Parts: sequence; C-alpha cells; structure tokens
Amino acid sequence: MEISIEERDELRIAKPVGRLDSDALTSFESQLTGHVELEGSALVIDFSSLDYVSSAGLRSILVLAKKAEQNSCKFCLAELSPEIMEIFQITGFHNIVPIHDSVQDAIETVS
Repeated sequence: MEISIEERDELRIAKPVGRLDSDALTSFESQLTGHVELEGSALVIDFSSLDYVSSAGLRSILVLAKKAEQNSCKFCLAELSPEIMEIFQITGFHNIVPIHDSVQDAIETVS
C-alpha cells in the first residue's frame, strides 16, 4: 500500500491507495502512528483511492483513532466510497470516527 502525506503546519492529510487489509496493516499503521502521536495536531485520512477495507483495516483505524484521542490529535476520515461507507455504517464505525464527504470539509472541521 502506498500512502502519500501532505503536511500543512499541524495538519496532515494522508491518502492511502489500494486495499486496507491484513497485507497492508503494517505499512498503514507504521506510516500514520507518528502523526496521531503529535499532540495538538490533526490527521485527515482521504479514502478516495481506497478500494476495500477489511475487518482488520477497521481495527487499524480504531487503533489510530484511540491514539489520536489520547494525544489530543484531531482525527477524521473523508471521501469514503459508498461501499466502504456501508461497511462503516453496518459496523457502527461511523459513530466512532468522524467522517466527512470531502477532504475540504474535513480540513475545515479540524482546523
């Protein structure tokens, strides 16, 4: 999995590409954990280029969200496909992690 990260002062915008499954977890978590551990920062994850999220991927997102909360890092997701949004709704994750329709909406919320 490739993840591009754009930095704007205390804000990071991460854009993973491909599938968030058991094969991608190590890369996903290792690349993003340091960003949620920065106290007072913000991380927006742009899902527009993700094709699939497995249950292991959901767990990884939950781990990042908890670390963000512990470090007062604002954390949210943006631009989920209808299929991935359905997974989040079925599992109740849409009630745990803030989700925005667009990256711009997410940036405005965390800024």
